Amino acid sequence: MDVGQILTLTANKFPNRSAILVENRRFSYQEFNKRVNRFAYALLNMGLKKGDEVSILLFNFNQIGKTYVAIVRAIWL
Repeated sequence: MDVGQILTLTANKFPNRSAILVENRRFSYQEFNKRVNRFAYALLNMGLKKGDEVSILLFNFNQIGKTYVAIVRAIWL
């Protein structure tokens, strides 16, 4: 089981619980999961496929967390 699957299971079980808090902004598991899905599909639409290498340079945990999970999710879709 990867982090994308764990997020989906948690979002289904606890949709309104806080997943992350960034700069006084709360993201529920459901909202975070939806953002990850949108980003994962955007990566796939740009041509990302299993085996590709991805680099990221971000300074905000919200963006790093979302990006990491979206990349993992995209390569397993």
